[in-house]
Amino acid sequence: MSGYLCKVCDFHIDGPHDEIADDIADHEEWHRDREVRTPTPAPLRMLRMRAAATKNAARVGINDLTARGCPTPPPVWAESVDGQLHLGSSTYRSAHVTIPLRGYEAWFDHSTDQDDRIHMATLTAQLQQRGNRSHPCIAFERNSGEDGDPKWRGVAKYELSIDEAVSLAHTLLLLVDVATGVTDESSED
Repeated sequence: MSGYLCKVCDFHIDGPHDEIADDIADHEEWHRDREVRTPTPAPLRMLRMRAAATKNAARVGINDLTARGCPTPPPVWAESVDGQLHLGSSTYRSAHVTIPLRGYEAWFDHSTDQDDRIHMATLTAQLQQRGNRSHPCIAFERNSGEDGDPKWRGVAKYELSIDEAVSLAHTLLLLVDVATGVTDESSED
Protein backbone atom coordinates (compact mmCIF):
# COMPACT_ATOMS: atom_id res chain seq x y z
CA MET A 1 0.00 0.00 0.00
CA SER A 2 1.28 3.46 -0.98
CA GLY A 3 0.14 6.97 -0.33
CA TYR A 4 0.64 10.26 -2.06
CA LEU A 5 0.26 13.76 -0.59
CA CYS A 6 0.75 16.66 -2.99
CA LYS A 7 3.21 19.30 -1.75
CA VAL A 8 1.35 22.10 -3.57
CA CYS A 9 -2.29 21.40 -2.74
CA ASP A 10 -4.28 19.16 -0.42
CA PHE A 11 -4.58 16.31 -2.95
CA HIS A 12 -4.06 12.93 -1.24
CA ILE A 13 -4.46 9.41 -2.58
CA ASP A 14 -3.82 5.98 -1.06
CA GLY A 15 -3.66 2.60 -2.72
CA PRO A 16 -1.34 0.08 -4.33
CA HIS A 17 1.45 1.95 -6.13
CA ASP A 18 0.72 0.38 -9.53
CA GLU A 19 -2.93 1.49 -9.26
CA ILE A 20 -2.30 5.10 -8.15
CA ALA A 21 0.80 5.80 -10.25
CA ASP A 22 -1.25 7.11 -13.22
CA ASP A 23 -3.37 9.30 -10.90
CA ILE A 24 -0.21 10.76 -9.34
CA ALA A 25 1.29 11.47 -12.78
CA ASP A 26 -1.97 13.09 -13.98
CA HIS A 27 -2.11 15.28 -10.87
CA GLU A 28 1.50 16.45 -11.24
CA GLU A 29 0.91 17.17 -14.94
CA TRP A 30 -2.19 19.18 -13.95
CA HIS A 31 0.07 21.41 -11.78
CA ARG A 32 2.71 21.77 -14.54
CA ASP A 33 0.02 22.88 -17.04
CA ARG A 34 -1.07 25.62 -14.65
CA GLU A 35 2.36 26.99 -13.76
CA VAL A 36 2.66 30.72 -14.35
CA ARG A 37 5.73 31.40 -16.38
CA THR A 38 7.49 34.67 -15.61
CA PRO A 39 7.74 36.83 -18.75
CA THR A 40 11.16 38.01 -19.70
CA PRO A 41 11.90 41.57 -18.53
CA ALA A 42 11.75 43.23 -22.01
CA PRO A 43 8.28 41.94 -23.00
CA LEU A 44 6.95 42.68 -19.52
CA ARG A 45 8.28 46.25 -19.72
CA MET A 46 6.76 46.65 -23.21
CA LEU A 47 3.41 45.35 -21.95
CA ARG A 48 3.40 47.85 -19.09
CA MET A 49 4.32 50.72 -21.43
CA ARG A 50 1.54 49.75 -23.88
CA ALA A 51 -0.98 49.45 -21.02
CA ALA A 52 -0.06 52.95 -19.74
CA ALA A 53 -0.16 54.46 -23.23
CA THR A 54 -3.58 53.00 -24.05
CA LYS A 55 -5.20 53.44 -20.63
CA ASN A 56 -7.38 56.35 -21.81
CA ALA A 57 -7.50 55.57 -25.54
CA ALA A 58 -11.18 54.65 -25.43
CA ARG A 59 -12.19 57.82 -23.57
CA VAL A 60 -13.27 60.55 -25.98
CA GLY A 61 -15.76 63.38 -25.89
CA ILE A 62 -19.29 62.36 -26.86
CA ASN A 63 -19.38 65.16 -29.46
CA ASP A 64 -15.92 64.34 -30.91
CA LEU A 65 -17.33 62.28 -33.77
CA THR A 66 -14.02 62.28 -35.65
CA ALA A 67 -12.26 60.54 -32.74
CA ARG A 68 -15.21 58.17 -32.48
CA GLY A 69 -14.75 56.99 -36.08
CA CYS A 70 -16.98 59.26 -38.16
CA PRO A 71 -15.98 58.64 -41.80
CA THR A 72 -15.67 62.35 -42.60
CA PRO A 73 -14.49 65.45 -40.73
CA PRO A 74 -17.20 67.78 -39.44
CA PRO A 75 -18.97 69.46 -42.38
CA VAL A 76 -18.26 73.19 -42.82
CA TRP A 77 -21.95 73.92 -42.33
CA ALA A 78 -22.18 72.10 -38.97
CA GLU A 79 -23.06 74.47 -36.16
CA SER A 80 -23.82 71.87 -33.52
CA VAL A 81 -23.28 68.22 -32.74
CA ASP A 82 -25.86 66.05 -31.07
CA GLY A 83 -23.60 63.33 -29.67
CA GLN A 84 -25.24 60.05 -28.69
CA LEU A 85 -23.76 56.82 -27.35
CA HIS A 86 -24.24 55.09 -30.71
CA LEU A 87 -22.22 56.84 -33.43
CA GLY A 88 -24.98 56.28 -35.99
CA SER A 89 -27.40 58.22 -33.79
CA SER A 90 -25.01 61.15 -33.36
CA THR A 91 -25.75 64.02 -35.71
CA TYR A 92 -24.04 67.11 -37.10
CA ARG A 93 -26.63 69.89 -37.48
CA SER A 94 -26.64 73.17 -39.43
CA ALA A 95 -28.50 76.29 -38.40
CA HIS A 96 -32.20 75.72 -38.98
CA VAL A 97 -34.69 77.87 -40.81
CA THR A 98 -38.01 78.33 -38.99
CA ILE A 99 -41.27 78.85 -40.86
CA PRO A 100 -44.30 79.82 -38.71
CA LEU A 101 -47.36 77.72 -39.48
CA ARG A 102 -50.70 79.51 -39.06
CA GLY A 103 -52.84 76.43 -39.68
CA TYR A 104 -51.69 74.50 -36.59
CA GLU A 105 -52.30 75.11 -32.88
CA ALA A 106 -49.89 77.45 -31.07
CA TRP A 107 -48.81 77.24 -27.43
CA PHE A 108 -48.15 79.75 -24.66
CA ASP A 109 -44.60 81.08 -24.79
CA HIS A 110 -43.25 80.89 -21.24
CA SER A 111 -39.74 81.89 -22.28
CA THR A 112 -40.59 85.61 -21.95
CA ASP A 113 -41.90 87.82 -19.13
CA GLN A 114 -44.89 88.83 -21.23
CA ASP A 115 -48.03 86.80 -20.54
CA ASP A 116 -49.63 87.64 -23.87
CA ARG A 117 -47.00 85.88 -26.03
CA ILE A 118 -47.67 82.65 -27.86
CA HIS A 119 -45.37 80.43 -29.87
CA MET A 120 -46.83 79.59 -33.25
CA ALA A 121 -46.53 76.12 -34.67
CA THR A 122 -43.40 75.82 -36.80
CA LEU A 123 -41.77 73.93 -39.57
CA THR A 124 -37.98 73.83 -39.28
CA ALA A 125 -35.55 72.75 -41.96
CA GLN A 126 -31.84 72.11 -41.65
CA LEU A 127 -28.95 70.07 -42.97
CA GLN A 128 -27.89 67.16 -40.84
CA GLN A 129 -25.49 64.29 -41.15
CA ARG A 130 -25.38 61.13 -39.07
CA GLY A 131 -22.05 60.25 -37.49
CA ASN A 132 -21.67 57.03 -39.45
CA ARG A 133 -22.55 58.51 -42.86
CA SER A 134 -20.45 60.42 -45.36
CA HIS A 135 -23.27 62.53 -46.84
CA PRO A 136 -25.82 65.01 -45.46
CA CYS A 137 -29.59 64.99 -45.69
CA ILE A 138 -32.29 67.62 -45.36
CA ALA A 139 -34.34 67.36 -42.16
CA PHE A 140 -37.82 68.81 -41.65
CA GLU A 141 -39.65 68.93 -38.35
CA ARG A 142 -43.12 70.25 -37.51
CA ASN A 143 -43.92 71.34 -33.96
CA SER A 144 -47.29 72.50 -32.70
CA GLY A 145 -49.25 73.01 -29.52
CA GLU A 146 -52.05 71.20 -27.75
CA ASP A 147 -54.27 72.82 -25.12
CA GLY A 148 -51.81 75.71 -24.73
CA ASP A 149 -48.78 73.52 -24.17
CA PRO A 150 -46.23 72.38 -26.74
CA LYS A 151 -46.56 68.84 -28.00
CA TRP A 152 -43.44 66.73 -27.87
CA ARG A 153 -40.83 68.05 -30.25
CA GLY A 154 -40.79 66.45 -33.65
CA VAL A 155 -44.52 65.90 -34.05
CA ALA A 156 -43.74 65.15 -37.68
CA LYS A 157 -40.14 64.61 -38.71
CA TYR A 158 -38.64 63.72 -42.08
CA GLU A 159 -35.12 63.18 -43.34
CA LEU A 160 -34.71 63.43 -47.10
CA SER A 161 -31.68 62.57 -49.20
CA ILE A 162 -30.37 65.43 -51.33
CA ASP A 163 -32.02 63.89 -54.44
CA GLU A 164 -35.34 63.56 -52.62
CA ALA A 165 -35.10 67.17 -51.39
CA VAL A 166 -34.42 68.41 -54.95
CA SER A 167 -37.46 66.49 -56.20
CA LEU A 168 -39.61 67.91 -53.39
CA ALA A 169 -38.37 71.48 -54.07
CA HIS A 170 -39.24 71.20 -57.77
CA THR A 171 -42.63 69.71 -56.94
CA LEU A 172 -43.41 72.47 -54.41
CA LEU A 173 -42.46 75.17 -56.91
CA LEU A 174 -44.61 73.51 -59.58
CA LEU A 175 -47.56 73.36 -57.18
CA VAL A 176 -47.07 77.05 -56.33
CA ASP A 177 -47.01 77.89 -60.06
CA VAL A 178 -50.24 75.95 -60.62
CA ALA A 179 -51.94 77.47 -57.55
CA THR A 180 -50.99 81.04 -58.50
CA GLY A 181 -51.58 80.64 -62.22
CA VAL A 182 -47.96 81.42 -63.09
CA THR A 183 -46.77 79.84 -66.32
CA ASP A 184 -43.21 78.87 -67.01
CA GLU A 185 -42.04 78.83 -70.63
CA SER A 186 -39.60 75.96 -69.88
CA SER A 187 -42.35 73.57 -68.78
CA GLU A 188 -41.75 69.86 -68.42
CA ASP A 189 -43.51 67.44 -70.75
